[in-house]
Amino acid sequence: MTPDQIIRVIEIYEQRFRESQLPALRMDTSRKLRSLNERELRMHAHYLCEEIRKLVDQPGKEGKVGRLLGFLQACLCFSGWYTIDQLRNHNRSGHLFKIGDIVKITGMTISDDPGRDYVHIGDTGIIKEIRDDGRVKIVCTDQTKWGYVFLLPGDMVFVDKASVVPSTI
Repeated sequence: MTPDQIIRVIEIYEQRFRESQLPALRMDTSRKLRSLNERELRMHAHYLCEEIRKLVDQPGKEGKVGRLLGFLQACLCFSGWYTIDQLRNHNRSGHLFKIGDIVKITGMTISDDPGRDYVHIGDTGIIKEIRDDGRVKIVCTDQTKWGYVFLLPGDMVFVDKASVVPSTI
């Protein structure tokens, strides 16, 4: 994951921390994890978001950032906020892009409703919605088709807005 992608993932959690008015607080490292309650795990996860932000752009810190992200997600799982599947989906492309991004689909997509005229490989579209389960709603820039699809890492690439006809955005 790139630093920008990591930031986009932790922004999911930071939003939830803000909504819950949960402060960032480093856990007492002499304590065992199983002795922490759900709130303490979440506060430590919030603290880890701040630590990741400090390190994410520093050369040579990629491994540490990855470990911190993994531990942050483990805290959120153990505290009951997310399942492993939800956390895994946060790391997938749908959460690495944001609403309003214009993307070209470059990989296989799986739709949950084959009866519709869904987007396909090679289509260019605008991300309109991102769901917790990893599905992304994409509307083609020509407005002829749309769909909720699961996208794996590498299934989408950014498209420069200047290369898309303005009337289709």
